[in-house]
This record gives sequence, structure tokens and C-alpha cells, in this order.
Amino acid sequence: MGKAVIVGLICCGISLALVVVSTAVPYWIRDKESDYVVFSGLWMECSKIGSEAICQEITGVPEYYLAVRALVLMGLFMVASANILGFVGIFMIRQRKSITLFAGVISILAGMFMLTGAIVFAGRASYLAYDAVQFHVGFPLTLVAGVMGIVAGILFIRARPSDENQSSSPLLH
Repeated sequence: MGKAVIVGLICCGISLALVVVSTAVPYWIRDKESDYVVFSGLWMECSKIGSEAICQEITGVPEYYLAVRALVLMGLFMVASANILGFVGIFMIRQRKSITLFAGVISILAGMFMLTGAIVFAGRASYLAYDAVQFHVGFPLTLVAGVMGIVAGILFIRARPSDENQSSSPLLH
């Protein structure tokens, strides 16, 4: 097993952790006006006046918002699958090359889904033209998760098990 697979697994794990956090937190954008602060994520919107915060589920969202949710969730599930395949690839002697290749393709696609979701969110967020509204932590976490997913995929694809490990299992000796 090469270093590329191990580094790929680390990158893939970081990507998964970041996209889980970014999907769960209500901090994709922040609107701050004097004592009144509004935080909004993919699923929840929270209002804070003074020290009191009230959160509610976001409903009745436009189609682009549903697309962002779907893209980010697809990226999350795909990067989780790539993690599982990467771990399986460590222990599979005969099929290691094909499993890590598949994990790499899935990881790259996951990263592309995450980045596309973030780009659609940013491109359609016309309300960000106001000075008081700005991107918050969930948005850049998704961007970093997407890039890490793509890096992990490239590392998985570049991993080349040696020919002797491909042809025989150490259990047969």
C-alpha cells in the first residue's frame, strides 16, 4: 500500500468531516444589523437579538436552494462512499487497484458536487449585495471540503500497487 492511498484517505476523511459540519450548521450566511443578527444555513435560520437566539427550519425555499441542498448532500454521500472504498482497498489484495481507482473517481465527483453546490449558492445569493450580509463559516467549509475531495480522488487514482502485491495474496504463502 502506497503513501498516496494513506494521504488520500486522510484527505477524504477531512473532506467528509468538513462537509458534514458545513451541511449541519446554520452558518452559511450572516446578516448583521446593529443588535439584530440572522444566521442562515441550508436547513435552519437563526435570529439573535441581544443574548436570545431563536432558530427555525427553512421552508418554502426557491428551486436553486433545493439544488444546492441536493448537490451538497450528494457530495457528502459520495465522499463517505469513497472513504469506505478507500479503507476496503487497503485490505483487498487482488482488487486493490480497481477499488482505489473507483474510490478516486467517486471522490472527485463528490468534490465537484460540493463545489458546484457552493457556486450555485453564491451565484444565486443576490441578497449578498448588501454590506451587512456576508458568507459565513459553512460556505467556505464546503469549498474546502470539495477541494479536499478532489485532491483525495487524484491521490487514489495515482496510487499504483506493486505488481507482486496484485498477483498473489500473502495469505497463500
